[in-house]
Amino acid sequence: MATKYKNIVGSAFLPYVALQFEKRSSIVRKNPRTNSDLQFLTNRNAWFRLSSSAQTTDSSPPQLTSTDLSTTSTFSNPLGTPTSTNIDNNLKEIDENTKKIIEFNNSFVDDIAKNNVLQGGTIKITGDKNEDTQLRKGFKETYQGGGEDDLGFKPMPGITGITVGTGGKWQTLMQADVEFICYDLDQLNIMSKLYMSLGVTCLLEWGHVPYVNNQGTIVNQNLPINFFKKDLTKNELLKEIQGKRKETDGNCDGFLGTVYNFSYQADKDGAYLCKVQLMGAGGMVESLKINTNFNMDFTNVQKQSSNDSEKYTNTLDNVLASLSEILTKGNIGARLNKNTRAKAGDNTEKNMGRISSTNFFQNLYQLQKGNDITIREGVNTVWGNLLNKIYGQCSYTPFTFSPEHNTTKGSVDYNNSISPYGNAHQIVSGIFPDPQPLDLSSSDDLPIISPDFYGGYTCWYSGGFFDWKKDDDEIQPYITFGHLLALINSLGIFTESNTKKLNKKESTPILYIDYHPDNTEIKIGPIIASSNPYKCLVPFSGGSSTYNNFWNPLITNTTTNPGWFSSEEGTIAHNLEINSSSNVINKLYPESNFKTKDGTKGKLMNVLININFARETLRRTTDSEDNVNLIEYINKLLDGINESLGGINNLRTFIDECGNVLRIIDEQIPDMPLVKENLVTLPTFGTTSITYDASYNSAITPKLAAQIVIATQASGGEGIKGFSEDVLSYQSLNGGVRDRFSSFKFPAISPTSQDEKNTAIEDAAKYQKSLSKLYDHFWQIYTFEDDLAPKNCSNLRSSYIDLSNKKSKITNNNDPKQNQKKGSVLIPLEYSIKIDGMSGILPYNAFQIPDNRLPERYRGKVAFAVFSINHSFENNNWFTTLRGQTIMLDTPTSIEKGVPPSPTLTLTNTNISINTNQISGGSAQTGTFSNTTNQNLNNQYFNSSNSTNSNQPGEEDSPAGGIDIGKLILYPPTGDIKLGPERNDPGGSGNFGASRGVRNHKGVDIATSIPNIPSIDLLVYPNLLNAWIGLNPKTPPFTLKRQGLLTGQGTEIFAPITGKLRNSSIKSTSVLPGMAIDGTGEFTGYTAWIFYVAYDLSLVGKIVTKGTSIGTGVQVDLQPGYKGVGNHVHYQISQNNVKIDPSNFNYKI
Repeated sequence: MATKYKNIVGSAFLPYVALQFEKRSSIVRKNPRTNSDLQFLTNRNAWFRLSSSAQTTDSSPPQLTSTDLSTTSTFSNPLGTPTSTNIDNNLKEIDENTKKIIEFNNSFVDDIAKNNVLQGGTIKITGDKNEDTQLRKGFKETYQGGGEDDLGFKPMPGITGITVGTGGKWQTLMQADVEFICYDLDQLNIMSKLYMSLGVTCLLEWGHVPYVNNQGTIVNQNLPINFFKKDLTKNELLKEIQGKRKETDGNCDGFLGTVYNFSYQADKDGAYLCKVQLMGAGGMVESLKINTNFNMDFTNVQKQSSNDSEKYTNTLDNVLASLSEILTKGNIGARLNKNTRAKAGDNTEKNMGRISSTNFFQNLYQLQKGNDITIREGVNTVWGNLLNKIYGQCSYTPFTFSPEHNTTKGSVDYNNSISPYGNAHQIVSGIFPDPQPLDLSSSDDLPIISPDFYGGYTCWYSGGFFDWKKDDDEIQPYITFGHLLALINSLGIFTESNTKKLNKKESTPILYIDYHPDNTEIKIGPIIASSNPYKCLVPFSGGSSTYNNFWNPLITNTTTNPGWFSSEEGTIAHNLEINSSSNVINKLYPESNFKTKDGTKGKLMNVLININFARETLRRTTDSEDNVNLIEYINKLLDGINESLGGINNLRTFIDECGNVLRIIDEQIPDMPLVKENLVTLPTFGTTSITYDASYNSAITPKLAAQIVIATQASGGEGIKGFSEDVLSYQSLNGGVRDRFSSFKFPAISPTSQDEKNTAIEDAAKYQKSLSKLYDHFWQIYTFEDDLAPKNCSNLRSSYIDLSNKKSKITNNNDPKQNQKKGSVLIPLEYSIKIDGMSGILPYNAFQIPDNRLPERYRGKVAFAVFSINHSFENNNWFTTLRGQTIMLDTPTSIEKGVPPSPTLTLTNTNISINTNQISGGSAQTGTFSNTTNQNLNNQYFNSSNSTNSNQPGEEDSPAGGIDIGKLILYPPTGDIKLGPERNDPGGSGNFGASRGVRNHKGVDIATSIPNIPSIDLLVYPNLLNAWIGLNPKTPPFTLKRQGLLTGQGTEIFAPITGKLRNSSIKSTSVLPGMAIDGTGEFTGYTAWIFYVAYDLSLVGKIVTKGTSIGTGVQVDLQPGYKGVGNHVHYQISQNNVKIDPSNFNYKI
């Protein structure tokens, strides 16, 4: 379930949000309407409340006893326990001072805040329960005479306006503007203390009354959060806000912010018009510096002959220096010998070493003797001990490391419930509850982070990258990027705790950084490799077809030296893909560490970041006051990673206000099938519409606009394939439009016609030489066979980026899995909609609007990812405005009857093919235009084995695959060749494409008959028990196992196509079984789904022929929320992931 909410563009709406959209739409389209429906539609109002955490006291600050500690050690915490036993004589004075401070802190009370909560004027909070609210009644309570201002009786202060939205330099700032009025100076005195004290935390809440819940019931009460509950922490409060969103199905929201600005203006009648501006965690992050210095030194080695003060400019830099030191100066680094290339144990290969969990607690220090190096006495030389010392000095210590059973192997002991999952935003924000108890299990499908994640790596590369004259940086140290973020979270972000608790270890950071390896997935190119190990490293990877395609026209699929390789070692195989024994890095850092399980995306947090690069970036990311901003620093690291990996990513940081979590996302959309699965349709017109306003506009930079103009005009030379992916995405939206006044564009200098062939050969030779240099470069990085030239990391950067972007656009017809998983690009065409207020919407949630509300050329091509969420209040109503950037879907999401797909243009190395497959009405027609010159070059000089077939497997815009679906004969699932009778009941129509509120029906519903003899226990089917418990968490699991979900044995169901049968379900929360058949033979590429069927479990994984009896229908209303829905099976069919109306096929018994 958590996979739907990873840090990716196009994530799913939370289930209660998607269902709430549907419930609202169902009431809008309902006819006839009940009285409660009319009350909901015509009498709905918004409520809002502003509470302050300001506490006041009448006491004066205490006079502390002066204590002379000049001859003793310093304190780790001025109010905590001394760090040295040499100050025992001062303990009494310290205890007295601490006691005075505690007494002074305890004198602060929140009575004034409780008596002046802004809601419909001001209200009183009288207790610890949500219901303990006292409204002011009658003239005496609602009107009071002035004290300091004698202006007669005046009404209560009250809120006059609220706006909530995002802003700031990086659009990470959640902010709210609250306007209220004070009618005299006495009221202003109180309100200024509570709501106009800079830095004070305030809670702004709002919601609908009445509202419709997800059971379809009209609810007339919407209670706020108990803000004044005793010992309530900020993290607990954020989870309560999240819980309130879920409890009310998105009809209540809250914003926890601090006062960062205010103003008031005196009116001529003596009133004061006040405005308070609140900012969330994002606002704090934009000014958060991480290069603080706590005068701590974790390094082990002291250089006697040089000035080593550079290490101590700030604590983070010192920590990175200490990690680098133990990696490069200890045993792991000392064993690396580029001359002998000797292996040195399980954690060391030729020129590469690793500190894994197996040697966390091994003494790794073995220094070369020299007069200029000494070991500091009493300093740990063990990796696990060093990490414990670093994290142990932090106010926030998420974990500690300990040896297992007196061995050198290390394990991780976690100190809270979120650190085992790397501060995953789903857990921090409360989308998923805290995993309990803390053991080595997993929270949903996010595993606990492995101890190896916190290890280190070293590689021997010649020369220095940041200083060309430097020759002592040959051993390069690495840690995972996620571990670096964990260090920043503890070292660079200050913490806070309950003011009554002085123990710093009970504090938590004001901001969490999500660094779970499985939570931040990024797009990968045709090959995975780092061109600059001085910045980062990833394992080398590329499937055989993509590998050869990437290096085409170089011959790389050979076990002998192809001749173009720079080395003179003759017949030694120079192929990183085939001769894996030469790839040293992958032995200690396998590709499974970086690639996701399906092999289609990468794990950003498992990238190995070069510590020298992290330190150098820290030094270079300073403002005029020598401060290092958190977001700017992380963004510069991300830029370095992006450049090193081929420039195919667009990595961005943003703040999730739900849990004060900094998240990183790749806007290049690495997983398009997941986006399509997550899409929710928002009706914008007609009787089902839930929107008030909608608009579509472009927000394109001048540079990009110029490229689009050129691309819109048919190009000469390489054509549009030379443009970047975002330009090509606009071209796809243009639907084949070009400017007739400028039909062709040519480069400023082009070869003469008589020398075209010779020029082409020369250019090809130059391209081959450039390509071979890049291959040489990767060979040097991953095999250590030859010395790496540091300057080539910069010189070849552009070549790698250009090649990665060009090759990423070429569809590989030998890798359909990669085609189906290929990503898209997020382009700045904005769609904005205004709806009734809704909470629980997250950044980058994906939605679409009905195709019939889009221009024809956009239909089936675009969806939208939420990037801005704003709330406004007008005439006592709450509205939410969503702004979404356009996601360019790689293929249409649906096919309408009788509408053929657009021709598909395929660009290859040697030809251009146009695929004009039709949905029906004949076989495919393919026209090929060959480039003879290029073909001859390919045959004469290069590897010509990489031909491209124009009919690409996996392409969804040719659903029939060149086959007339009228020629396919299927078997009717219920034995009725008319697929009837179709369901039509209060739950809706069973037709294909029928409205389901915020989506369309993707199949047909065929009615079934179920006898009232409960003989089948549905809990025997996979995952149904977990689904039922998820829907009914209060029901004990053992009760379900005993009584089961029982149904009668209904209408017999048959296999409509021949293929392999597998388990499936209509959604993750379904308690009704379902199955799918993946077609074989003539049905290859087709999948048939049948839901609400008790299928024969013995058939799972086996080939079933069409017409085979596979099970019986089940009682549909066992599914919660399906009350009144008639018994039926849902029958759905697709070809290459494109849904097709099942009634379009021919059926025969």
